[in-house]
Amino acid sequence: MESITPSNNPDNLIISVTVTLFMLSLITEKISNFIKLYIPSMFIKIDDPVAEKIRERKIQLLTAIIGIIVALLCNADFFILIKGNGTIEPLTALTFSSIIGCIVTGLFLSQGSKFFHDLLDTILYYKNSKKAIYNKQEIENELLKSGKDFTADEFLNAVTADQRQDEEGLNN
Repeated sequence: MESITPSNNPDNLIISVTVTLFMLSLITEKISNFIKLYIPSMFIKIDDPVAEKIRERKIQLLTAIIGIIVALLCNADFFILIKGNGTIEPLTALTFSSIIGCIVTGLFLSQGSKFFHDLLDTILYYKNSKKAIYNKQEIENELLKSGKDFTADEFLNAVTADQRQDEEGLNN
């Protein structure tokens, strides 16, 4: 049976890639906001709904361009990120494939850091839920091996606060 290590665990790969993209999206957001502040037609909201939509599209385009530039400068090729467990590899040669990978990454970065923050929250919630289910099953198996019947209270007492992920200040 193959052991699961951080490099071949899909959960860790997804978390690593998401954290990398989250950090790069923060950079993209900050640069975009900095540029946007110096272009009056982008930072001043417009009362006309049609003109406001045009302004929003300009901001999205600016953010996408900045995202692609950040990805190219950092060599954040999406396909290499996935192969390399979320790490950014040094640029060896500029190929068509690496340019496409950086453009894909840049478009992801233009979604903003909130997108990646929410995605990371969802992934970590899923991972912690999986761990909690596994721990519960492990405790049930140990109690069943003991050969005696157990009550729900005995089961809850067997589960540590860390496994239940109790919040501070809550009574059991």
